[in-house]
Amino acid sequence: MRRLTRITTWFYALAAGFFIMASPGAAQQNNPVAINVSFAEVTDGPNEATSLGLFFTVNDANGDAIDPGSARQAIIQLEDGTRTEARVEETNSPLFVVIVLDASGSMGGAADTMRQAAITAVQNLPDGTRFSVMTFNRQISTATDFSQDKNGVINTIAQYAPANPNDPNAGTCLFDATFAAMQKATEIPLPNRRSVMLFTDGRDELIAGGELDPCSSRTLDEVVARASDVANPVNVYAIGLTGGIPIAQGELQRITDSSNGLAVFGNLDALPAMFERIVASLRNQRVARGDVCITRGQHTATLLVQAGGVGGASLADSINFVTNFECIPATPTPEIAPEVNIDSATFDPVTDTITFVLSAAGEDQIEEYRVEAVDRDGGTIASFVQNAPISGPISFSAANAPDGNVEITVRAIRRDGTTAADAERTVRVPRPTATFTRTATFTPSPTITPTPRPRSANIDSIQYNRDTDEVMVNLLYREIAEIARIRISIFDENNTLVRSIEPPSLSDQVLFAGRDAGLKPGARYTVRVQALDGGGSVLNESTQEFTYVPILSPTPTFTVTPSITPTPTEVIIRAAIDAVTFDANTQQFVLRIAYENPERIDTIEIDVLDSNNLLVDTISVPVDEVVTYTPGSKLIGQQQYTFSIKAINLDGRVVDRQVRQFTDPRTSTPTPSQTPTETLTPTITPTPTVTPVVVNLTLNPPVEDAATQSLRVEYVSSNPDAVDRYTLVLVQRSGSNIITEQSFIPSEETFRTISMSEVPSGEYTLTLAAFDDKNNELATASITFRWTKPEPTATPTPPGLVDRIRENPILGAVVGLIVLILVGVLVWLLLSGRRERSKRQNTSASLPSQTGAFIIPQMPQAPKPSGDQPKTTPPAGPVKQAGADTKPNFLDEPTIRPGGPDSFATNAAIDIGEATGAAPVVSGYLVIRESRDESLVGRTITLSKSPFYIGRSGPRNNDLNIDGDKNLSRAHCELIYDRNTWYVIDSGSQLGTTVNDGANITGRVPLSEGDVIKLGGTTVIAFTRRG
Repeated sequence: MRRLTRITTWFYALAAGFFIMASPGAAQQNNPVAINVSFAEVTDGPNEATSLGLFFTVNDANGDAIDPGSARQAIIQLEDGTRTEARVEETNSPLFVVIVLDASGSMGGAADTMRQAAITAVQNLPDGTRFSVMTFNRQISTATDFSQDKNGVINTIAQYAPANPNDPNAGTCLFDATFAAMQKATEIPLPNRRSVMLFTDGRDELIAGGELDPCSSRTLDEVVARASDVANPVNVYAIGLTGGIPIAQGELQRITDSSNGLAVFGNLDALPAMFERIVASLRNQRVARGDVCITRGQHTATLLVQAGGVGGASLADSINFVTNFECIPATPTPEIAPEVNIDSATFDPVTDTITFVLSAAGEDQIEEYRVEAVDRDGGTIASFVQNAPISGPISFSAANAPDGNVEITVRAIRRDGTTAADAERTVRVPRPTATFTRTATFTPSPTITPTPRPRSANIDSIQYNRDTDEVMVNLLYREIAEIARIRISIFDENNTLVRSIEPPSLSDQVLFAGRDAGLKPGARYTVRVQALDGGGSVLNESTQEFTYVPILSPTPTFTVTPSITPTPTEVIIRAAIDAVTFDANTQQFVLRIAYENPERIDTIEIDVLDSNNLLVDTISVPVDEVVTYTPGSKLIGQQQYTFSIKAINLDGRVVDRQVRQFTDPRTSTPTPSQTPTETLTPTITPTPTVTPVVVNLTLNPPVEDAATQSLRVEYVSSNPDAVDRYTLVLVQRSGSNIITEQSFIPSEETFRTISMSEVPSGEYTLTLAAFDDKNNELATASITFRWTKPEPTATPTPPGLVDRIRENPILGAVVGLIVLILVGVLVWLLLSGRRERSKRQNTSASLPSQTGAFIIPQMPQAPKPSGDQPKTTPPAGPVKQAGADTKPNFLDEPTIRPGGPDSFATNAAIDIGEATGAAPVVSGYLVIRESRDESLVGRTITLSKSPFYIGRSGPRNNDLNIDGDKNLSRAHCELIYDRNTWYVIDSGSQLGTTVNDGANITGRVPLSEGDVIKLGGTTVIAFTRRG
């Protein structure tokens, strides 16, 4: 039986070998045959050099990205022929991907397959990837901004649906969508990786499969020029679905080739595999890093990679890049040709070993030495490898060497595996002439190299000097002599690189200025320290977090006075369009721009958007107070548009955005002589003339109202009938904290009040904005003022009763008589009460126990709120005017808790203590049991007000911020107190709120002693009334 099993096994093995040999394509399919360099990361390197990171993939014969495997040796060669050794690493920099989905009318049959393939692509890309989702037909929509929440992105893709083929918007504006996606990607600053993943089944046309009538305002040449921008690179990956209507295969290939991306095409059945090819190109990327000394400007780098281990294929690819760092290359030193020589060789009969001394020239070009020793008969005595550089004499055992000469050969090997030089030397091994029998044979082995001691640089602590704005990183070293240099990198909360520092020498303390490094007050950062050896390899990494808390502008003592030119300590960079006018003579719009700290702004970029928020035009202008814009035929007369202005700082990052709406006052008249590319699309129905709505706002400085203990803000609004709502926002300039935000509808009152208890002393900006019923901003007005909170005035103590009696003896007699009468009445009441209780006990012993009735104690009534009490600030966002067809949202919300109904539940949200008329009292606590924000675990939070807001730092002023747990939304939930009961309400959070591990709650859920609230699935809070 065993023999039969062995025969069967051999048969299957031979058959498998035959099929493998018969299918050479299968055997070679995963062999590396090419590399593709897709992105050049350019950062500031040491000694004015440019630190260059070339991101690449290793591809097989089919062009698919495969696991790079042993691709660890690489060389970067510049256009002048200079070479730099590069270290190959895993990619750890953030990846930003814009997913662009074709939602034209022709996509109906492929929607489900495409939706599932896109979701799978999101799931398979590395964790930490930031996604933005866009869809397009004749309209381009951004479904979600950049987010690393994969669940949220998947939910957005799941809602994708193509347009109805009969919809006027069912066209395919392919070029506009591709250009807009690349513009979206460039919102993320370099050196981050930016990519566009584009899916389409057609070409740029208004009607699928019809005459080729362009849908886009952008041309193919414009898109290719944008994709070829070396100074601002974005990789475009395109997936083209064939088999239906004609597809722009050549155009997509041209776009992806220009951006160092990839284009794949196939039918509906191959759609998941096509998505996986693109994902593999991103997931299997590696980066080769090296420091190069080059001049400022554009350069070409060629990456040489040896794939498949020693003796594997040497693959190459080139990429253009731009650097802003200037380094003048030194005059090259003539390269010394490698030489090797065996200076001496001796035999030690006591230890039976041979020792030789090796010397070499040009050893920086040598990777290792291969040593071989043979006896007179050609038998091998020893064969081993000695790593370069040479550290001393080299010894090996000669125990199995016979009498006679031993020839030693040493070959010096370069890093590419070639022989650089060799040397030979003969040594005599004498043996006794008498009969000699060896008692043992030893296997030759090289000298054992001791285990290297750990070499590291670790962060001991991080300190901050608020007076000098200096961040001090304290370091501890081990084996510092073996560390060549260190690199310090600073990352923000999104793991985006903010600053990289390489000190010129190894020091126990490294200092840098917080503001110069671009740190933001109150933000949390991660500092990473890497120890590097002489070849640039990373020996170890050490990280530590810290929060940047600089001194903000001091609060002087002053009165309420408008401030025209405030100078806060915190640098605020701002560019806003102050006014828009149209010059009929030049047919130009004249924009007046107001700046704050214009010296920190490099350029201004202005996007022109139509009423559907679609990009119409983009202009870049220098920093100037007056800017002109020529609309030409790009705008349609009597239509409403928006100027979106972006301020770009000296580092090329967008630091401020502002918008301003306007109406093109020109009369729209068709011109028959225009070329087809300039005429309006025939399917567009001309829009009737619309009279622009003009609203002017005037805002007066706040005035103290001592009677109501509030700040009274008066305003004047023209054309209030055109206004749907106003918003009033008070922001503290130091720290940009929102103190209060009110949203209200137009009324006869032309003032608002802000409780002085909410406003500490300081400098503020007050902004009033008017919006129409479509949430379009009609006008804004802002003032800056400084205010000092008044000290409470001591109330004079009136004279006491004793003092008054001393002044008036008759008053004392009257008071004494009244006291005697009251004492007599009190005694009579006590005696009457005893008699009455005795009588009741004889007639009705225990009525409640006999009838089952219960006695309801008298509940204290809440006093009616007076008109002097401050109004509750309404939540931010659109506010609907109350009418016959509206009702409060909470009337549709259930008030059932997981354990059963609560018949006393109401929808009121009041301050604790208001229901009793007494001062606020503590009636509830929250104990944080578990959270990703470990700094809060174990803490007990007092519920001292209602409503009590919980979330992460953001626009809403939360009472409890759990910033360390990213699963919480910024406005996650709130707790309200009503009739001696606490309720929890979810505020529309993304990952939901549960009570006692139930389903995500909707509406209000009452809380009982010990109930467990879970926020976002990761923060666990227990409710208790016992502090």
